[in-house]
Amino acid sequence: MRKLIVAALGGLLATAGAVPLAAQEPAPAPANYQIDAGLLELEVRVTDKKGRPVDSLEIEDFAALEDGAARRILSLEYVPATRGAQADPTAVEPNRVSRVLILLDAPPTDTVRVVPAVRRFIRDRLPPGLLVSLQGLAFTDDKEELLDQLERRAWTRDALTQSDSRLLDASVQFIGQVQDYAANVVEDQYGRSKLFRYLSLMEGLAEYPGRKSVALFSQGFPVGYNLDSQQFSNLQDSDLLRRMRGEATRNRIHFYTVDVRGLKALSANADASYNSATPEVSGPFQGANGGSLGAGAELQLQQNGLVVIANQTGGEAFISGNDLGKAFDAVARDEGGYYLLSYMIPPTERLDQERNIEIKVARPDVQLEYQRRYYDQKSFEAVMEQARESRSHETEEMASPTTDKAPAAARDAYRKALDILSKGPNELDAAIRELERATSLYPKFALAWTLLGNLRVADGDSRTALDAFERAIKADADFAPAYRRLARTAEVEGDWKTVRATARRWLKEHSDDPAGLFELALSSWNLGDAAAAAEAAQKVIDGGAAASFPRARLVLGLAEAAQGRPDEAARQYESYLELARDAPDRDAIEERLAEWHAAASLEEVRNQAAQGRWQDVAAGTSLLIEEERQLTGAHFFFALAQYNLGDLGAASAHADLAAARPDAARLPEIAYLRGLLAADRGDLEQAAREFRAYLAAQPESPFRPALEKRLAEWAKAAEK
Repeated sequence: MRKLIVAALGGLLATAGAVPLAAQEPAPAPANYQIDAGLLELEVRVTDKKGRPVDSLEIEDFAALEDGAARRILSLEYVPATRGAQADPTAVEPNRVSRVLILLDAPPTDTVRVVPAVRRFIRDRLPPGLLVSLQGLAFTDDKEELLDQLERRAWTRDALTQSDSRLLDASVQFIGQVQDYAANVVEDQYGRSKLFRYLSLMEGLAEYPGRKSVALFSQGFPVGYNLDSQQFSNLQDSDLLRRMRGEATRNRIHFYTVDVRGLKALSANADASYNSATPEVSGPFQGANGGSLGAGAELQLQQNGLVVIANQTGGEAFISGNDLGKAFDAVARDEGGYYLLSYMIPPTERLDQERNIEIKVARPDVQLEYQRRYYDQKSFEAVMEQARESRSHETEEMASPTTDKAPAAARDAYRKALDILSKGPNELDAAIRELERATSLYPKFALAWTLLGNLRVADGDSRTALDAFERAIKADADFAPAYRRLARTAEVEGDWKTVRATARRWLKEHSDDPAGLFELALSSWNLGDAAAAAEAAQKVIDGGAAASFPRARLVLGLAEAAQGRPDEAARQYESYLELARDAPDRDAIEERLAEWHAAASLEEVRNQAAQGRWQDVAAGTSLLIEEERQLTGAHFFFALAQYNLGDLGAASAHADLAAARPDAARLPEIAYLRGLLAADRGDLEQAAREFRAYLAAQPESPFRPALEKRLAEWAKAAEK
């Protein structure tokens, strides 16, 4: 398990230009640290209306429920804010010890700005007994040792001679994987890699009992819209984000994140401020993608990653301001002021099911704050292993025989570009120059052309990016990433003809490839060929790849709707939402589904009205009105039902509501009903206006003779 900690730190430090040192002393045996696997400890903060801690509750005041079933609380202890850390950690139970990992995941130029804040925390504000680790070195509460480590930068390359070679090998191997993976890295993949490494770090921290805080200083990573996958960046790994939340709950891990750029970052855009709202993207029924993001938006996306992991773990994010030490204030504050509650975890046969926690207290007017969801440990391990395999596959997919044939100078330039990228996503110009040198030295270098295209996309130059992808395909006609990036870059530009042509080229030799079939389906839909879109999307689904390409269900649904099959379209939409629980277009799709269901309900109401079943009509339309669906038709048929049931007041009120709707003209019968109601109450002038409006809209109405006769009689009576 200790290898996991150092390996994860290795990946993090690779982005900061440093190589990690293993712990200076071996970790205690896991047996000494293992908390009962069946026991869940939960931190619950209780405050009154004014936000003041409530510290007088007893165990009988609390109730714990998991998935709605009551759980017997085994223990309850209030941890005061003034005693969050113990003066002597060896004198208390292991699961009452608190630890803080200080992680500097930033380039050296920004790390320099963080060190003074870390120094002040250790020297002046370190609570007694709080164990601290700098960059994965041994946890200690010895201030002098910590300050010495800080001043010597004990985790850097100069200290390698004192490291454990086996752990160092694991770290270097992980760094190598990260750099290889950089071949497919732009902003979105960079953020995904960051997220995965933080999760790996949590796996290692879970070895230790008690409360674990991570003070993370970083330039951030993006959690925004991913144009490659048509999802939000890293939310393609949305299950991993939920697992992060669950792992934090089960192991009491909290991230306190700091954007090391401070106010400096905001200078890129004077109006930039964090907004948790997602960036605007086009809806599911428009086909085209959202536009490019400006500098301020890119900053927000990077900061979003810091906010997400803080929120998911019950910590706090600090994304603006030059006081980089605020995170330590929050860490110290949160070391106490909560109840530590425990209960036995109930057994389950479904390890992959998220468990929901609810805590109640027998006291009114208080606010509760606690982590509410978690997963089984075995489930988390399985998901992480699957994610590792996926990352390995993505790295292997980048292999091309042209790489082995490249001369040494070209390969050196390519590796230098990767080294530059490993420091973060803000060094595009330098990396692009190295890749241009690599491809000039060896024009058949498919891997270098593909990465060059990726970086040109990130740099906002899609035209030359498309040319780079074409050159990669020319160099290696069987290099899948080049086809994929070519298609998706054209997709961003709205060039659906190029997307379809690229997909067809690839499918000539790989007819069952789900990625190519999905691109063919998407491009066919956007070019107006619903039948071809449906055929390609159905092949993706029939091939068992719907989980990897959930939007194939959406495309098929769109095509089915366009071909007049709303029931089948609704089935596909619902399947899509089941597969893509964090879909950015969920609201729009659910709205469309609700409209279809309401339309079906309204059609049933029409049939009931034709049969004179007015009570059923009133009941059905009441539900539609309550749900605010199909309001024009619902109000009209409700008014018609009330008219036939003798409630003229309700009939008049809802007929007026129907008439006031913006689409009232599509139901001219509203005017006819309002005419009848006006006539019944003796307002012949309004009745005449309504009947004339109805006849103008319905000149062939079977009621015309009778209405014209009545209007003539009223006119004659008025003359007298």
